[in-house]
Amino acid sequence: MTATRDEVVELLEHLVRIDSTNPWLIEGAVGEGAVARAMADWLDGLGLEVELDEVVEGRFNMMARLRGAEPGPTLCINSHTDTVGYSEWGPTALEPRIDGDRMYGRGAADDKAGCVAAMLAVRDLVKAGTPLRGDVLLALVIDEEGVSIGTEHLVANHTMDYAIVIEPTGLPLAITEHQGFGWIDVVVHGKAAHGSAPDVGIDAIVHLAEVITRLHALDEREWKAKPTELNGRTVFHTGTISGGTDYATYPSSAVLGIEIGTQPGEHLSDRVHEIEAITDRLKHLISEEGIIEVDKGAFTIEPLPSG
Repeated sequence: MTATRDEVVELLEHLVRIDSTNPWLIEGAVGEGAVARAMADWLDGLGLEVELDEVVEGRFNMMARLRGAEPGPTLCINSHTDTVGYSEWGPTALEPRIDGDRMYGRGAADDKAGCVAAMLAVRDLVKAGTPLRGDVLLALVIDEEGVSIGTEHLVANHTMDYAIVIEPTGLPLAITEHQGFGWIDVVVHGKAAHGSAPDVGIDAIVHLAEVITRLHALDEREWKAKPTELNGRTVFHTGTISGGTDYATYPSSAVLGIEIGTQPGEHLSDRVHEIEAITDRLKHLISEEGIIEVDKGAFTIEPLPSG
């Protein structure tokens, strides 16, 4: 690599300043269109075949192909252009700053630094002029932080023999397997009533607390205690919670958002069955203890809508 520190900093600062929040995660977010165009503009003129490949309206995979001098395998260098939201950052999220050897700003590490490394590497291949046997395909894709429609589109529409995926995981270079994951909602239904009528109301939040306690116990018993050698602890944790309407009313529903993982050989339905066993047991206990009648309250598990 011939890239200088100044070149790296300049390009990364430029990309961090461009909002590319994933609209699947954050409703109304701008998406990756502007940053994909900026990357294509930067690569233009290097002798690459540059393409903005529209996956869904306004959201592009940025593709650049360096043709080999001879036939041979295609190596794909892959990174992603989208970021998660930045409401917790405040107004400085897209104003990159450097402290020592680190740059701070939304997307600086995940994964615009990876995009910069890939772009500069391909530029240096062009500058070196070394004849290649086979092509190098630079694929900077959308939606990694969502449901990976950019990668699905890439695999469905482009042929490649090898791939280097740049992601700031800190994991060893050679990864032979990884976990699957799913996001689901656990919904607890109660019955709305004024706080002065406790015999009428059914508190959905109280019963959701019972669900959370048992989910945590399952995680501690099964996943924390039994990590796998290659993938570690199975992903299984709460993420979001919501419920109720006001202080004076018994909440008629409460929703828990959770992330669940799977090890090779497992399916998301395995995790769902384990969670359903918890909710089924709670229905039984609630009925036995006379807290509520089963037909007045229900637990359901619902998948999140896809992108």
